Amino acid sequence: MNNKILDIIGLADEKYLHEAQGEGQIKQTKHRRKISAKFVAVAAAAAVMTVTAGAVAVAKLSNKEGVREFYDSSAVSKMESRGMLSGKTSENEHFRFNMQSVIKDDYVCSCIFAVEPLDEKAQDYLEKVMGFDADAFYADNNEALYMSALTSWGWKEYKKGDKSLNFELDITAHYGKRNVDFSRPIRLEFKQAENDLNNKPYKDEKLLDGIVLDIPQAQKLKDVKLYSDDGKELYLSETGFVALVSMPIAKSEAEHKMLVEKGEYDLDFKIKFKDGTVKTNWDENMEAGGLGLMLDDTDVGFRQAFRTMVDVDKVESVTFKNREFKRK
Repeated sequence: MNNKILDIIGLADEKYLHEAQGEGQIKQTKHRRKISAKFVAVAAAAAVMTVTAGAVAVAKLSNKEGVREFYDSSAVSKMESRGMLSGKTSENEHFRFNMQSVIKDDYVCSCIFAVEPLDEKAQDYLEKVMGFDADAFYADNNEALYMSALTSWGWKEYKKGDKSLNFELDITAHYGKRNVDFSRPIRLEFKQAENDLNNKPYKDEKLLDGIVLDIPQAQKLKDVKLYSDDGKELYLSETGFVALVSMPIAKSEAEHKMLVEKGEYDLDFKIKFKDGTVKTNWDENMEAGGLGLMLDDTDVGFRQAFRTMVDVDKVESVTFKNREFKRK
């Protein structure tokens, strides 16, 4: 596991993460790996495949199956009806990337991709690495978005001969002291991950040169802000929430043990709806991984993702980290 991610989620040592997972304190259902810290502008000559309107329509139809790897069928239907399925494609001699969907709220822009290997080198890469790095920048002026994008592997492992691999990429709007403006056009340039699945350096063959995609503007998800009695804020959108509460970093094994005992790493949550219905992270499709939002020693909270879409207008309260968050 990448040590940078351990810092982000509030753990200084990987063994603490394994210990916490064993005690049921931290649950991450998707493997996340941070992208390279160096973001560079994409060369203007990068080759991007253009497709006809008919091809885009066909791609959107096939994308529904790929998006279902990350969201339940009801969420996918809502995305389709609201124009959140994409059909953008970029390819080189080794890979074809198909952007399947784009959703965004005030804290994250999530894109789901299907990656198709076009030759044996690409198949070998997917089998041994699975992950990708991506440089992101504003497309209108090439300004780099530093330390802002995260790639997530799909729910299925790639096996040589498989037609494609699905994965998700998130761009976080508020990350430590840095902010990303989702109203501006954003471009992604994909490149090989530095290490394989065994954390050993993977040979640099520049297999993803020219894989460049602009993120299309997407309809913003519905949202609501909820507050606890002590004034903490929780931002709830249809596909997750961000709680602006402390996620402390353990600097020693003893401190980690103390924080576990105090429940600081207990990420269970409960959503109570106005009709009395209650959903928790243990319910189907309600838990799709979490991420502590910390950078440069600035703690800005914790983000929790769902595998479904909830109607925020029907939510009465959210309970998280021993606080109940309600409307003002």
